[in-house]
Amino acid sequence: MCFKRQNTILRNYMNDFYQYCKRQADRMRPRSDTLVDFESCKIQGVKASRFDNSALNNLIFVCEGSGLSVHYNEFQPIQVPERYFFFIPQSVEWKIETHSDVLLMVLAFDSLNELDHKDDFRIHAPDAIKTFIFKALPIRYPLEDYLRLQYDYIQEGIDPPEMYKLKFRELFLLLRRLYNKEEIDNLFHPLFSHSFSFKNRVIQCYPYVNNVDELVKKIGMGRANFDKKFRIEFGISPLQWMLKEKAKHVYFSLSDPDITFADIMDKYKFNSPTHLNRFCRQQFGYTPSELRKKLTSNG
Repeated sequence: MCFKRQNTILRNYMNDFYQYCKRQADRMRPRSDTLVDFESCKIQGVKASRFDNSALNNLIFVCEGSGLSVHYNEFQPIQVPERYFFFIPQSVEWKIETHSDVLLMVLAFDSLNELDHKDDFRIHAPDAIKTFIFKALPIRYPLEDYLRLQYDYIQEGIDPPEMYKLKFRELFLLLRRLYNKEEIDNLFHPLFSHSFSFKNRVIQCYPYVNNVDELVKKIGMGRANFDKKFRIEFGISPLQWMLKEKAKHVYFSLSDPDITFADIMDKYKFNSPTHLNRFCRQQFGYTPSELRKKLTSNG
């Protein structure tokens, strides 16, 4: 997939399409507050890049280059070849390692409220996928042409929000046509659920609260209704879920020797080394030092 700047005819087409988007935006149903952003990202040579998805979901397309490995929460790292893509949900930390020059196209979004057919992407039964497998999917034709054109928009500085929202809808229309239900279900499994709206709100709010009471207040529900809905949706109590999510982040941070224990304590609000030590023993059966040694020695 060769991404090169295109000619004057194409640039004129892009400008015409921009004007079309502006007209369409005025005729569309009332705009949602969905945040959508497209970016191109070139990573040169051997490099490790760390990311914090506090607020946005990301679809990452590997358009050029190979030797890309992705580390995401507790899952085993995966190798993503050229012309493949993968999904990273909100509220997780992840890292990519490259061994050669790589060009990525990244779609970041906070929700699917902009879509007319978001129901098509939900898992229709809560147990539709027993075990989520973190893996990439191939970029199929004509998705690669869509990405190439989007790359040209970015290079030409044509990036109004109203066009991004239309292109966002176009992308998900392509995904519906090019990939089967099992592929879509697994790709977006961390995002979709039987009660999509509630789960999405929890995931969006979670990074900005310190405890269950603050989460309940931010969601705007009564505690009894919240607890009942939460158990139906997540299968465990809010406190158990928050501890589990915190454990994922701490585990991921401990796997990176460049992150100090002091940084972990500050970021995840441990008030003392003893507090961090007790948390790690309860969650993992090891002290922070023991777990870091185990993780780094295993690569």
